[in-house]
Amino acid sequence: MATTVEKNRFGQFPVIVGIPVAVFFTLIFISLGQGASFWRTLGTGLLVGSASGLMGAFFGFLFGMPRDLSGRPGLQKTPDDPNATPLAAVGPAAAMENGRIAWANNNLVEVSDWLTKIIVGIGLVEFRALVPWIGGISETAGIAAGFNGTSAQATFGVSIILASFVYGFLIAYIYARTIIAVIFAKAQNEVDDELRIQLRQMVSEREVLASEKAILQEREAEGQRRFEAVINDLPEDIKGPSAVLAALYGAPPQGFTEAIDKARRLIADPAQGSNPRLQAYLAFGLGQKYRFEHERAAPTADLKLIATEAHAAIERALAIDAGLKPWMHSLWSREDPGFLPSEDDLTPFWDSLDERPRFADLLG
Repeated sequence: MATTVEKNRFGQFPVIVGIPVAVFFTLIFISLGQGASFWRTLGTGLLVGSASGLMGAFFGFLFGMPRDLSGRPGLQKTPDDPNATPLAAVGPAAAMENGRIAWANNNLVEVSDWLTKIIVGIGLVEFRALVPWIGGISETAGIAAGFNGTSAQATFGVSIILASFVYGFLIAYIYARTIIAVIFAKAQNEVDDELRIQLRQMVSEREVLASEKAILQEREAEGQRRFEAVINDLPEDIKGPSAVLAALYGAPPQGFTEAIDKARRLIADPAQGSNPRLQAYLAFGLGQKYRFEHERAAPTADLKLIATEAHAAIERALAIDAGLKPWMHSLWSREDPGFLPSEDDLTPFWDSLDERPRFADLLG
């Protein structure tokens, strides 16, 4: 369609230019018969005709503004469906498949509608006053062109003004409805194509990331199952603390809740109660619980109880084996050279300005 319009535009060029030139020079030659100066008449005619034609072209453009620029979202593939929803409401995937992705700004069209209604309304109301006004302008143009006689002056002025205005209006209106509409539509389609390509890339990347995430989650779950299987094969005196350690790596709150419960039961067993690592694991689980409850804005009294039990567990662990202090310090202090962001079970008691001094007495 765009190619056909382009051909028609150039094919109509002689007609578009030839008609006003023929009319214009006809008026000029007539003026010579009235005794007016050729160059004076030509200059005045060009000036008045250009001004009138541009004014007509302005109104023609306003009245012929392409409706495609309204900016309203189109419907889906089935516009006859009364339940069809705008594409903007069904997401980028539907927009890629069903129609336009982005829409042009509609401010200019709204201004056009507003102005055309005002112009038509004022023209109808003030029509009687408009005719004498045009007559006066026509006589002025005739006088400037060098004509003698009121009738000759008015005839020349009216002919130039009306012919230029109407012709400018028609040309601008037709071009706005055809050529300009095609240019705007072509530009919009290019924007849509580019946005559609970008959206497809984004959707593709999102699908790849989702697939990779699913693979990582499956691998993590498989690793956890293997870890638990290895723990189950350990001797009983090793299996208990290892089970607590495995629970510490579970998702909160189930992970730390299970670790705390297992640690408490094993510590209550005389055969396991003297194991310093069990005491440390209990403190680690309580540290995770402190962080979880703190993020949920738990009462200060509840947080204080959790910190007190963790402090007591660390104190018992160091009483049994003081050599655990450097290891536990690296899990508490963010300034420790051996601190790892992934091993931060005790850092909640470092981050808490209320609890840090108390734990510094043990670990500092």
